[in-house]
Amino acid sequence: MKAIRIPHSCPDLGEAEAAAAHAVVASGQVAAGPVVAAFEEEVAGATGRRYGVATSSGTAALQLALQALNVAGQRVLMPSYVCSALVHATHGAGGIPALADVSGRSGNMDDAPPDAGACVAVIVPHMFGRPAAATAQLAKRLPVIEDLAMALGADGVGGLGVAAVCSFFATKVITTGGEGGMVLTDDAGFAQLVAELREYDGLPVDRRRWNYKLTDVGAAIGRVQLGRLPELLQRRRSLAARYDAACRGWPAQRPPADAADITYRYVISLEPGRLDDSLAAFEALGIAARRPVGASLHAALDSVGSFPGTQSMLDTALSLPLYPSLSDDQAQQVIAAADQVFGV
Repeated sequence: MKAIRIPHSCPDLGEAEAAAAHAVVASGQVAAGPVVAAFEEEVAGATGRRYGVATSSGTAALQLALQALNVAGQRVLMPSYVCSALVHATHGAGGIPALADVSGRSGNMDDAPPDAGACVAVIVPHMFGRPAAATAQLAKRLPVIEDLAMALGADGVGGLGVAAVCSFFATKVITTGGEGGMVLTDDAGFAQLVAELREYDGLPVDRRRWNYKLTDVGAAIGRVQLGRLPELLQRRRSLAARYDAACRGWPAQRPPADAADITYRYVISLEPGRLDDSLAAFEALGIAARRPVGASLHAALDSVGSFPGTQSMLDTALSLPLYPSLSDDQAQQVIAAADQVFGV
């Protein structure tokens, strides 16, 4: 097998981020402090929210938001086609995962599930950077937590639910250097409760509390990344446009371009039966194409029900490398490899 020369995901970090982290280290104040507070304010402002509460990871942010909603012992709705972090966060908050299907074209919850009323909250991810159409419908019926892990900076997301959560993992839209997350809300009481749940020093032991704080070192990197967000999103859109032009010759489909889509992942749908061979062919050419979601939650949880959209995505969706640090030359290598794999 040929060595991978173009990875599927890669962070975009440079001298400005390194200098910001160094300044915090040199200051001697490296734990959560004033830099975290500034980062919280800036992310909240960028997403149109009043309050931000920084956390150690996106999963921690989601767990704390669910815990603040008091979902223990109750059903929390989420799509089956998503990473398992949503299940772990729900279990961590004492909730019971309830699964919904997705559109087999977008991978999103584009229609409100008919049984949503049986749940006390719903987590709505905006998959691959494309806003989920069902968010506004669901927000009228029960508390919504928007998952911005793939969609920070997309138009029209993050402000419809009781809260939104971000992930700042190394290869997310922006990063705090490896791990990090944030809860965003307009409710002062909700924000205060989340802030009290993420730490325990000097607080009562009347409830489960955690050590889920972000460091000032991570926040310093995040502040630089947030300032670069327009540049990072423009680079994603430029690469997506390059792929779109090439994609017209491939035996594959991509949902029509949407102005709000930040193209966190460049996902195409292949003809049934071609996915496994195509992934192997890219690998042999040194290109790390991937399934955007490795497995369904309904299979992992042995859930009863029909999930045709999820199954369609699992059977046909392929994600090509696309991230701001991908060079034009590397993008052209990905296109040439796709032409070869697809026989163009």
